[in-house]
Amino acid sequence: GDVILQACSHQQALKFESFHHMGKKGENGKSNNKRGRKGADYVIKVPIGTVVKRVHRDEETRERSFSDVIADLTEESQRFCAAKGGKGGQGNVSFKTKWQRRPEIRELGKDGESTELFLELKAIADVGLVGFPNAGKSSFLRRVSRARPKVG
Repeated sequence: GDVILQACSHQQALKFESFHHMGKKGENGKSNNKRGRKGADYVIKVPIGTVVKRVHRDEETRERSFSDVIADLTEESQRFCAAKGGKGGQGNVSFKTKWQRRPEIRELGKDGESTELFLELKAIADVGLVGFPNAGKSSFLRRVSRARPKVG
């Protein structure tokens, strides 16, 4: 199956259990006129405001460089296909001929796409707090929120 990034308002940060994600493997072709079934898609929920860039690695130095933005997930439930899944295998009916009415062969499924992506979260502040030094900005912030800024 495909690996899909989906914007979700319930996500607040880019936190993953694993950094290697893979869609479910499709099935091979079967007998009795059956084709291989496509694997299930793997959906990764990311916060709204996630920017996706493709990573390119230099073969000799293994240094990373990033491409331009390939996706900007700015709306609820917006989706981006990060990697396409493989193709399901052909069943025995695909190999049927005039001389071979019931072939005993089938085709295996093809592997999907492999890619390395860089995810970046655009943080947008709702409020800005500006003032002179020693004007009590941190003290005010501590009183009105759960924030614990360092003072001193």
